[in-house]
Amino acid sequence: MLPLHLSAVNTIEVKKAGLDKASNGIKNFNYLKTLYEDARKNNLQVTYSKGTTIYLTIPSNGEPIMLSGKNDFNGATFIVSNTQKDFFLFTFGSSINPTKVNVTKEQIDSGDFTSVPALAHGDIMLIVKDSKPWTERYGYNYKQYRNDLLVLKNGKTTNSTIFAYNTSATLPDCSYLKCTTNPGTMENISFVRNTNSTKQTYLLKASYQNNLTLENINISTPKQDKIVYGDNAIYLEHCAFTTINHLNVDGTYSTYNQFGYAIYMNNVYQTHISNMTAKAQWGVFGTTNVNTLTLSNSDINRFDIHCLGKDILLQNCTFHNELNTQNTYNQFSSMQGYVRFDSCSFIQFRPVLIETSYNIYTKFDLILNDCYWDLPTDHNCLVEMYEVGDVRKNREELHTVEYPNISIDNLSLKTNGRMQLYYIGVQNKNGWTQPTSYPSSLNCCNINTDGPIQLIPFGY
Repeated sequence: MLPLHLSAVNTIEVKKAGLDKASNGIKNFNYLKTLYEDARKNNLQVTYSKGTTIYLTIPSNGEPIMLSGKNDFNGATFIVSNTQKDFFLFTFGSSINPTKVNVTKEQIDSGDFTSVPALAHGDIMLIVKDSKPWTERYGYNYKQYRNDLLVLKNGKTTNSTIFAYNTSATLPDCSYLKCTTNPGTMENISFVRNTNSTKQTYLLKASYQNNLTLENINISTPKQDKIVYGDNAIYLEHCAFTTINHLNVDGTYSTYNQFGYAIYMNNVYQTHISNMTAKAQWGVFGTTNVNTLTLSNSDINRFDIHCLGKDILLQNCTFHNELNTQNTYNQFSSMQGYVRFDSCSFIQFRPVLIETSYNIYTKFDLILNDCYWDLPTDHNCLVEMYEVGDVRKNREELHTVEYPNISIDNLSLKTNGRMQLYYIGVQNKNGWTQPTSYPSSLNCCNINTDGPIQLIPFGY
C-alpha cells in the first residue's frame, strides 16, 4: 500500500500516484480501503486533489469502504470494473445494531413513548416492523411486509406511521437506535461502471442515517448486455431527513421489461430530492415504506412507490421516457395522505398507475396544480387501476376497494386527437369494469385543451 500522507491537521490526503492506471485497479481499491479505515480510526477527513481519476477493480475478497462524517470527493471520477460479485463500493452505517424494545400498538399510534425508559430521553429512531404480512403480491410468490420509521424527541414522536398499527391484524416488532449526531455527506463524485464488468457495483448503501446529504453526484452505466437487470445504484434503508441534490443518472442496469433502479429506498422518512436528472430503461425509483418525500426541479422517466407511502410532493418536475414507450407512468400502491403534483409536465406519460400486483386500493388525495399533460397516444386515463383479485383475502383494514380523491386546478392538455379523457379508468382480468365504489370527491377547474375533448369521471 502507498504510504499515508497527512496534508493538514484533521485530514488525510489521497495520493494520486498510480490511481489513473486501470492495471492498478485492485491495488488502488486496497489502498483506498485502508486509507478510509485509518481515517475513521483517527477521526480524520479524507481529501482529494481536484478532479482525480481513480480506476478500481473489485477484488474477490473485497468489502465495502465504510464512510463517516463529511466526504467531499472534490470532483473525483471513479471508474470501476467488477467481475467478482455484486458489491456496494461505499456504505454509511451504524456501528451498533438496533436494540429490541417492547411497545404497544396503542403507543405507536399515539406517538407517546415517555413511559418506556429506553425511549423517553434524547433523539431516537424507532424502527417499527409489522410481523404480519401486509399483502401477498400476485404473480411474485412473496409476502409484502410493512415498516415505519418514527423519529422521537424525549419520548414523543415528531411524525406518525403511514397506516395505523392498532388493528387486529397487526403484530409490531420494534427496535431503536440513537440518532446519529455526526451527519454524513457524500458530494462531488462521478461514478462510472466499466463496460468489462460482469457483476454489478453500486455506489452507496446507507442504513440508519439521520440528516444524510448526497450532493453533486453523477452515475454512468454503459450500454452492454453482460448485466441485464437488478440495479440499486443508491440504496437507502431506515433513514430520516435525507437530502439529495444535483444527482445525474445516465443509465442503469435494467431493460424495458426487467427492473433496475437508480435509487432504492425502504423505510425512509422526510426525504428531499432536487435537481435530479435520470435516464433509464426501467423506472429510476424503486421504493417501499416511504413517509413524506419531496421531489423537485427534476427530469426523470418514472417515480414509483411500490407499496406503502404517505404525503408525496412532486414539484416542478418533468416526467417522460426517451428510451422506450413502455415505462411511461408513475406507479403507486397502498397510499395514504396525498400525492401532489405542482407545476409538473407529463410528456406522453401517464400521471398515476395504481400498481396491480399488491391488490390494495386505498383512498388518498391526488392533487394536480398548474400542470401540463401531453396525452399518450395509447392511454387516456389520469388514474389507471387494475383489479386483480378478491381484496377480502387481504387484512381486514384493506378489505374495501377505494379510489383516490381528485383535485385539479389549472391543467393544460395537449389532446393529440383524443376525444375522451377519463379521470379514473378501472380494469380487471375481463377487461374494463364498472367500479365497485367511487371517490368521495372530484373537484376539477381550469382545464384548458387544444381541441375538443370529453371529460369523463370513470372509464370502464
